[in-house]
Amino acid sequence: MPAIWFGRPLLLLRLTAVGCFMILVVLTMSVLFGVARDMRRLAVGRALDSRGLTTMAEVGSATYDPDGGDPDGWTIDHVRFTTQSGEIVSAVIGHHGPPTAELQTHRLAVVYDPVRPAVVEPAGKYPGDAGSEGRLIQVVLGTLLAVGAIAGMVILTPRVPSLLLDQALGRHHRDD
Repeated sequence: MPAIWFGRPLLLLRLTAVGCFMILVVLTMSVLFGVARDMRRLAVGRALDSRGLTTMAEVGSATYDPDGGDPDGWTIDHVRFTTQSGEIVSAVIGHHGPPTAELQTHRLAVVYDPVRPAVVEPAGKYPGDAGSEGRLIQVVLGTLLAVGAIAGMVILTPRVPSLLLDQALGRHHRDD
């Protein structure tokens, strides 16, 4: 005998499916936003790898959070440097580890993109292709979640509103 929820087991099944579908949509969006963020980081790394120039920047201030990132915490430096073309650029950059060297010398080696000087990272510490081994897993998981969300939408969309409307009007359905 099927489980009965207010006499409508089919409605319970459909509402559960809608709930699972909504969770699947949220997971899909989370994974896809994570992949997009990682792809932007990789684009910065590639730009700096291909045409980046290294220079010394003046450190205006440095803030260290020992619990801010693995390994060794996270440091945020407010730096100012002059590009090869003579433009003065102010930037905020972050890196792992305490700010020992920049606090002693008030200088930090940075790599910047001459095409877009605001794209700047600490020399030797920019993203590059770090962590690319997990990228394939993220893309595959995101694709599977997206396919599941689309399939759920195709299966559920035409049925749930009509079931809810029929229930509101007092019509009865045969339990599948």
